[in-house]
Amino acid sequence: MTLIDNTNSDRPERQTAIISRELHRFNFDIVALSETRRAGEGQLREEGGQYTFFWKGYDPDYQRIHGVGFAIRNTILSKLTEQLIGMSARLMTVRIQLVKSQQATIISAYAPTLDAEDLVKEEFYSQLDNILSAVPKDDKIIFLGDFNARVGRDRELWTGTIGKEGVGKVNANGTLLLTKCAEHNLQDVLLTRAVTGADECWTDHRLIASTMKIKLRPKVKHHSKENRAKKFNIDALQDPRTRVAFQQRLLVNLQNKTPDHLVEENWNQLKEAIITTCEETIGRKKRKHQDCFNDNNETLKELIDQKRKAHIILQNEPKSAIKRELFKKCKSAVQRTTRTLKNQWWREKSREI
Repeated sequence: MTLIDNTNSDRPERQTAIISRELHRFNFDIVALSETRRAGEGQLREEGGQYTFFWKGYDPDYQRIHGVGFAIRNTILSKLTEQLIGMSARLMTVRIQLVKSQQATIISAYAPTLDAEDLVKEEFYSQLDNILSAVPKDDKIIFLGDFNARVGRDRELWTGTIGKEGVGKVNANGTLLLTKCAEHNLQDVLLTRAVTGADECWTDHRLIASTMKIKLRPKVKHHSKENRAKKFNIDALQDPRTRVAFQQRLLVNLQNKTPDHLVEENWNQLKEAIITTCEETIGRKKRKHQDCFNDNNETLKELIDQKRKAHIILQNEPKSAIKRELFKKCKSAVQRTTRTLKNQWWREKSREI
């Protein structure tokens, strides 16, 4: 799915904000992305959507095609001990720590199509072989992404590798994929299914979800800036009534203190009185992530819900021209409104600055 809206804009695009909300709705932890179409290599954190996006693409001077990446839940990202590695615009890896001193290497792949040049396909599978060779032998290996493959339904030949729900005949890419998957243990995969109710987010593919019985190793807690107390909301003292209430409460709290001949003790009493008064009157600052989507949540939520319903209706009757036209209209409405609201939000922020 593409992670860009307008390739002519110098601003960071917020296509990721819509995608992250859909991923959060289905409670996904780690998602592989294909055809991201972002140039270079980088990351973007969506605080409101609770995900961080990573991508690897071609150089900025090259055509905006292909590209792979990951969307990782922020709470999980804080537990990672190793950096994500982008091998190419078709392969990216991340290594995660599991319980019982185990590790897992997750591969996000976007394989060439069957009609691609032989040199391109050879280069992709050569890089994939290099990645697999470099993975420690005790690591669990998880393949994710789009391999442009059909694996067929010959489950007797590929026992333990494919299930009984396969369709069609295996193709060349499918044979290569089955060969690599058959070499690894699949006992950790509990359930794999297509999420038909997911908003497509401008992608032509179905979202495939796997439930696995692996557990991440808990992160060792360290004292950091994040654990420190938040600052007090001193801006509230601009209000005369709040300021008077603060002064009166501070006098009351100071009356309960007994002066001492020790300077350190006097200072501790004064500090305790001030902190107590702040807690009782102005409170602490609440950090608010500024986002044009949060400011227009109800408007966008209604349009996205309409688009999602139209998408489900179309899936039930994929050959219906009326249903397809309805879905296109809903999709265009979401894109048009999102673009308009985003531009209005940026103009308002510019005026405030």
